[in-house]
Amino acid sequence: MLDYFPFRIHSIQTDNGTEFTYRKHLFDTVHPLDIFCKKNYIKRVYSPVASPWYNGIVESTHKLDQKEFYDFCTQELTLEKANLKLRKYNNFFNHKRIHSALNYDTPMLYFKKLRNP
Repeated sequence: MLDYFPFRIHSIQTDNGTEFTYRKHLFDTVHPLDIFCKKNYIKRVYSPVASPWYNGIVESTHKLDQKEFYDFCTQELTLEKANLKLRKYNNFFNHKRIHSALNYDTPMLYFKKLRNP
């Protein structure tokens, strides 16, 4: 992630699931994501417990990814082939696919316009 994005990651927001943190659970260990963030000076932000509306954009993106990518994956797909297809999809999604929420720009074009108005 740190090498992928063309900007510094300042914070990461997640919900309180055990796939992201152990802070709301009875574990005596620190979660690997918490260790990663601390090591890389990335602030952790957590969605309030039992507040699904904070996750709306993420859920919308998951739905779009399912419709445009995962629905076309087959069981014969190996992990190596899946990773290659995912890299191609991410490139398409970020550099070629226009998004109505971004005034019909691609995410990278929108990002460049924000940096150079």
